[in-house]
Amino acid sequence: GLAIRTRQYYNLHLASVVWKRLVSDRVTVDDIEAIDAHSFQTIRGVERMLTLNSKTSVEQLDSKALQEVLSKTKFCTYGNDGKIKDLKPNGSRTPVTPYNYQDYVDLLTAHKTNQGKAQCAAIRAGLACVVPFQILTIFSWEELQDQVCGRVIIDVDLLKQNTKYPNSGINEGTKHIKMFWNMMKTRMTNKQRSQFLYFVWGRSRLPRSSKEFTQ
Repeated sequence: GLAIRTRQYYNLHLASVVWKRLVSDRVTVDDIEAIDAHSFQTIRGVERMLTLNSKTSVEQLDSKALQEVLSKTKFCTYGNDGKIKDLKPNGSRTPVTPYNYQDYVDLLTAHKTNQGKAQCAAIRAGLACVVPFQILTIFSWEELQDQVCGRVIIDVDLLKQNTKYPNSGINEGTKHIKMFWNMMKTRMTNKQRSQFLYFVWGRSRLPRSSKEFTQ
């Protein structure tokens, strides 16, 4: 909240699932898979089988081959605390088969997309003490992330526009300065730009606009 009001950005690296819950956006399987790909390995394996065999449902797949993919999968998963959670009663003892596979997909997806809701709700309540809920809902999750952390992608042109060379006898047209900006823009990765920025400025992300450089 203070970051939004003061433009003093925080170097936070939070998953999209957190930002989405703060603005009441829908959490998708892709958001969960970005931080927990292991839980969806079986589902992705079956999807690859469907694609390779040009099928649209598991019932159309060779049952023996499908059972090999599902052989070690049960109706359970790991929670955020690292402990095994049953997706249904006695889930850790219930094998996933071609006949109950869709139930497994539905239960796993529901469990994973609802994990962490209470924690994010607490963060949102705290944030609302500084920034009203009504304002939060205006933002997309990416916009909120930019408001709190600054832009993830380093805009070299924006940095160049706001770089000053006072009493140095050099300017933007000086040969080695031109070489520097060319290197920044064409040779460095965004991660390297961020690391360079942290080295020279003590922050790893840029303000969102030229106006904010002076704040």
